[in-house]
Amino acid sequence: MHNTFTYRHSDLPTFRPEIKAEIIAVGLHVDDLILKSQGNYRELEELAETLDNCLSTCELNLKSIQIIPDNSLQPHISMRDLPMEEKQIIFSTALTSSIAIEALASVFGKSPQQIASELAEKTQEFSATVTAGKINAVIEELLQVWRKEPS
Repeated sequence: MHNTFTYRHSDLPTFRPEIKAEIIAVGLHVDDLILKSQGNYRELEELAETLDNCLSTCELNLKSIQIIPDNSLQPHISMRDLPMEEKQIIFSTALTSSIAIEALASVFGKSPQQIASELAEKTQEFSATVTAGKINAVIEELLQVWRKEPS
């Protein structure tokens, strides 16, 4: 699963000394491999390909981090920024709704658009009484169920 992260500039995680030491060790190891492989095209080509793959993965991970200035408003977060398990919950809910609308349309002899319109009206009526706390409770419940039995 690929996560996305958003940090205010002042909240960026610190550079851990043990990670810095490992990065330095990787650099020294690569330098040593380059020296050992001088003049050997196949070894250097394989090393370059491996390092290129590592760089691509690192850059992909860097792109998943959004840094916002300390004095800015909360960043706009879209569905694209959600973790994959939450995207899967939204997708499965939408798919289930679509299937249910098709089934209701068949049962009542109406078009799926008519059923969707009627359901939208009922949803509006119901939504007027729903609190943020209720929404958060249901979302948390869905996530707990999803973590136990992902589809």
